[in-house]
Amino acid sequence: MCTTRGAEEAERDYRDRSVANRLLRDLIYNLTRVESFCFAFQDAESCTDGIEWFLADCYDVALFDMTMDTLLFGLRSPAFQHLVDLRLALPGTHDVGKLAAGIPENVKQQLKHLYLEIVDSTGPGGSDEYLNDRRRLLEGIEDPFYDGTQTNIEESTSLPSNMQIQYPNRDHQHEVWAFIEACNNLESLSLFCTHYLSLDRLNWTPGPNFRGLRALSLGRVYANASTLIGLLAARGHGEKDDVAARRVHFEDVKIYRNGGEWATVFSWLAEACPRLEFFRVFDLGYFSTHPYYYCSDLMEGGFHKIWSESITDLERLFTLQSDLVRKAGGPSQYPGYECEDIGYDDDW
Repeated sequence: MCTTRGAEEAERDYRDRSVANRLLRDLIYNLTRVESFCFAFQDAESCTDGIEWFLADCYDVALFDMTMDTLLFGLRSPAFQHLVDLRLALPGTHDVGKLAAGIPENVKQQLKHLYLEIVDSTGPGGSDEYLNDRRRLLEGIEDPFYDGTQTNIEESTSLPSNMQIQYPNRDHQHEVWAFIEACNNLESLSLFCTHYLSLDRLNWTPGPNFRGLRALSLGRVYANASTLIGLLAARGHGEKDDVAARRVHFEDVKIYRNGGEWATVFSWLAEACPRLEFFRVFDLGYFSTHPYYYCSDLMEGGFHKIWSESITDLERLFTLQSDLVRKAGGPSQYPGYECEDIGYDDDW
């Protein structure tokens, strides 16, 4: 079931948001030149005690459609023809496709910065938070729950929202990849997902004005090591300069069973990316069938940089991040530095 509120409160909330939507539309209508645009929907989560109650946040479809129409109105307007920086946090992958359809092709190709975040994490595999509940119920089950491939609602304690029932994120991920493929002159790309998406499905070809990705951020995707390297190594037509990558952030990225190893990625970044200034990772890992799979104990809380049985993975990551700290001029000069993770003390 989904959470509900009293009829009077819901009606009042609808009126308030309808007014807000009209104000947003009026604001967009009066804009003359938009180079950067950011819009975020509220996230949705599943919640359960694992025994008696099972809940999922749901979206008001009428209000959602109204807001999407307003966004499409703006993206198609003359003012947005100047857009170079687009940041969107949308409920599902299908919604990315809906908005992408309203963006002219020339605008997609002139985008330099693209940030996409999926915020509906309801349903099986939508969040690592749901693993905790599942482990209490079924001890010893690691796959497919740890791999995030679980899709059977009947075997899950995490119910989907009304949006996920109609448009599951995994089933519509091609709409995300198609949009990114059309934005082929980017300097920075960020993609943060809820249900894992397969990065290997991205068939990205550099555009005529592409000079390489300076910044790449990925969260909750599956990938082969070669795919990660290939995306960062991509260069423009005739480009012979060094790899452009300066800032890289991987969070909860899993490598497939036959997808290589993290040590290969770390070594390549150290050797092939002389401009690299910043590299941050959280909860990297492998599929449970990979030889280097390490069973992460999420019940303990906190985070780890990488879950791996490979000593080489750990050594290469340590070396890469240590070198970047030195390159920056020491821990105090390195953004987001954590001394316990690198191995220096505060006075290094």
